[in-house]
Amino acid sequence: MQWERIDGEILRYDIFRRIDNPDCNFQLIDAVFPETALSDTSYFDENLLEVDRTYYYSVRAVNTDDVAGEQAFPDNYTLIPKPSLRYPTVETQQFNDAFSWILDGFVETYFIFKLEKLGAREYVPHIAFLRDITGNIQAEQHWTLQQLAQDSSYVLPPGSYRWRIDVRKLDDIRKGAESNWGYFRVLP
Repeated sequence: MQWERIDGEILRYDIFRRIDNPDCNFQLIDAVFPETALSDTSYFDENLLEVDRTYYYSVRAVNTDDVAGEQAFPDNYTLIPKPSLRYPTVETQQFNDAFSWILDGFVETYFIFKLEKLGAREYVPHIAFLRDITGNIQAEQHWTLQQLAQDSSYVLPPGSYRWRIDVRKLDDIRKGAESNWGYFRVLP
């Protein structure tokens, strides 16, 4: 989930979640501390979540005097089965211009291909392509980098990379899933 930064001295953002019903009581599940977080305006729920369930989230700011603001209006998300990456998946693999994955039991009409390059001890966004696969709706997907980039001359400079596939329902942006990260390297 993501939210806009609040002006003032914020001690933390409390994260609340409710399953399947936005009108029932929310449970406090975590907190984001701006001083120690990589991003103080987002939260990734790493709990074991179930497919085909709707999760409602809300956030509230707490200032340095430990005074809590109001909870934000809830937002929701429904998980669908996530794609399984096939190749490349481990950093020791040398890139051969091919990506493949399986849309496990769920085929959508578009996906987002995300690619990040290892920079100074952190991965930084390199590419994010939205691709429509209407007419190519198969469980097994095989793409070259040039197909994903829609540029026949696109090449990657040497370095270490990670990639993933996010699938989304075209008619409901609050339903989707992200694959695990796959890793590879490009040699000089």
